Amino acid sequence: SMMLTGLGYVPVQAASNGLTVTETEPVLPFHEIAEKDQLASAQNPDEIVEIIVELEEAPISETCSYVLGGAGKAAAKQAVVNAQAGLRQDQSAVQRSLDRNQGVTGMEYTRSYTVLLNGFAVKTARKNLDAIRNTPGVEKAYVAASYQLPEEQEAKAGLKQVMAGAGSDYTGAGMTIAVLDTGLDITHPAFANSPDQASFTQDYIRGILQGAELNAEAMVPGVGAADLYVSSKIPFAFDYGMGDTNVAPADKTEANALEHGTHVAGIATGYDVNDEGEVLFSGVAPDAQLIAMKVFDDTGAGATTATILAALEDAYILGVDAVNLSLGTRCGYTADEDESINQVYERLNDAGIMVIVAAGNDTSSSAYNTYGENLPLTADPDNSIVSAPSTYASNLSVASVDSDNAYIRYFLLGDEEVRFTDSQSTWLGLPDFVKLSVDSGYVQGLSLIHI
Repeated sequence: SMMLTGLGYVPVQAASNGLTVTETEPVLPFHEIAEKDQLASAQNPDEIVEIIVELEEAPISETCSYVLGGAGKAAAKQAVVNAQAGLRQDQSAVQRSLDRNQGVTGMEYTRSYTVLLNGFAVKTARKNLDAIRNTPGVEKAYVAASYQLPEEQEAKAGLKQVMAGAGSDYTGAGMTIAVLDTGLDITHPAFANSPDQASFTQDYIRGILQGAELNAEAMVPGVGAADLYVSSKIPFAFDYGMGDTNVAPADKTEANALEHGTHVAGIATGYDVNDEGEVLFSGVAPDAQLIAMKVFDDTGAGATTATILAALEDAYILGVDAVNLSLGTRCGYTADEDESINQVYERLNDAGIMVIVAAGNDTSSSAYNTYGENLPLTADPDNSIVSAPSTYASNLSVASVDSDNAYIRYFLLGDEEVRFTDSQSTWLGLPDFVKLSVDSGYVQGLSLIHI
């Protein structure tokens, strides 16, 4: 096929037996509009932010020969416990240094990390970031990213199997999937089935709690296996966003967007049948166990890297097979501003834990740009529309695509009809068409084809 290039995104109007492509206002070269792209205002130094502080020593995932899921010997478990305690002592020493620094005030230490990252999170004024970075023992410090609630997407009615894999022999039997999202309706019938091969039992969770300390234990001292275990389908559930064991969103807020976690978990592991045994719904891995990790808070404000990191560390200790993150920030990078978060995902990958992340819902590289037209610059096209952290090398980025195409005999560029005639197709008596991919009234691409 032939491709007509160089038009960019241009408005589309319907025409008889064709399509009219009207011209748009010319755009300035990038160097002439760079100043316009600058942020309208500087960051507020007194803004309270959450800062992740990484220390110099490596986390236990790098230093301990530790078998995931507590399957190692008692001596190995004790080695992990001792290493974890040593890292926390170092963290406390750095925190005392910060508290003694008269130039740093208002420090609220919120989380401690020892498994995938050696460090802690602190809420304080943005202006304290440089002082934290200059504190002895600190390797890196950066403001935690924040992820907003996903937008509600309309589901197609009558869908029994989410993907072709749901009808195959690969049903997720014996596997565990951690879903880090907005919460879970634990009473939903899609999660009522009991997997035949349940590797995570209540005794298994109890054994985990006897080893390395989970972040869930630090947030709720004294929490036990009976508090975290829901059923053989959901053997572990915890709310890292609010620090409790209630992951059911309907019990906490009226925000409809918090149902997103239940939707995602259903796609991954859901399964429902009626009284006659007819399958009403099947997810991709209906026989897998579901680890529910709520990382968004109850207000709908979002989730931070600090919270997500706490859940990822517990997923590592539990020994899950896969982690799902249906969240992200648009136009992601393949390398983080600081490499620490990249290293976190690399350590999960090295442990054999697959991290699956949504590619995002943005439709084009020019969506939400500062020009208000959602049109790209021909002089400076941006092809990075996939969301982070799906862009990180260790993670698997996933997406679905809906293609809207129009087939026409020609289109108008000004007063000129643009047609395509292929000598071979004409000789064979085949019709010629111009194929256009249309999105929100704008041409994405033009292909001159014959059918």
